[in-house]
Amino acid sequence: FPCDEGDVKTLHVAGKAAAQPFLAKAGALGDDLAALAARLFHELSAAHVAKWMDENDRASSAQCLSVLQRLHTDIEHLIKAKLQPQDDNNPLRLVDFKAILRAYQHSVQNMVVEYASEAVGPQKMAALSQFYSTVVPRFIEYLAHLGDQTMHRQTALVEVERTAERVLEVSQATQEDERALEGYLIKQGGGGVFGRKNWKQRNILSYAKTKDDYERGKILKEFSIVGSVIKDSADAGEGFEVWPPSTGQAVYDYKQGLFGSDPTLGRRKVDGDSERIFYLRASTMEVKEQWVERLRRAVILATHAK
Repeated sequence: FPCDEGDVKTLHVAGKAAAQPFLAKAGALGDDLAALAARLFHELSAAHVAKWMDENDRASSAQCLSVLQRLHTDIEHLIKAKLQPQDDNNPLRLVDFKAILRAYQHSVQNMVVEYASEAVGPQKMAALSQFYSTVVPRFIEYLAHLGDQTMHRQTALVEVERTAERVLEVSQATQEDERALEGYLIKQGGGGVFGRKNWKQRNILSYAKTKDDYERGKILKEFSIVGSVIKDSADAGEGFEVWPPSTGQAVYDYKQGLFGSDPTLGRRKVDGDSERIFYLRASTMEVKEQWVERLRRAVILATHAK
């Protein structure tokens, strides 16, 4: 043990066949005693094979679990290595967690192939099913928790800015008397690694007036509204939406942003957010109207400057 259930049944059949000559001798004792001997043998042999089956099941479960634990431990080491950022100044991003999740799912698929060739016994599928319903969901939940933490950190401050340096300069030159619009709005999440779209409060800055303002904000993600459409929300009076243009790059991870001197460390496009519609809600109708009016004017200004 462990072995395939069919092997136990084959052994049982062979044992019964080997016992037939001894049962035949009971016929000399008379029909009644021969029938009693046959019944007792059937009951005892059935009890023995049931005991063998149970023992084989236990051995199979233990062996299958051992194989799964060993294979999954190797995957855990691989994933945990990926979770360690190579540079303290360049932490993992949401896109990195999506890649890590795909790597985990791919590794689990490969693990199942190895498991199928190494696992033995009737509990092979049962052990795998239990593993999929316990260990795999817990590990995915662990990755989801890390991804949610990263999403919370990286969207703690979101900027809705006009466009690149030229537009920023134009807006400062032509709108010196206009202060940047900044405040708390409720923003629906982009889904993160696992598609969660909770509403959370975020501090929003309409655009950066100066380099000091920009850096002081510690902006972690920036969004160009060139070509975007600002719409009132159909289901919330205090809500509005920012629809990106059909082409172009709108959402970027913040590195050195508009003021970075090294182009290799500049903005990086977030592919998962490229076509994302931003759903926002203000505290009151008046605040919403302020944002909508200001952003619509900014879109026109930024588009013409482009």
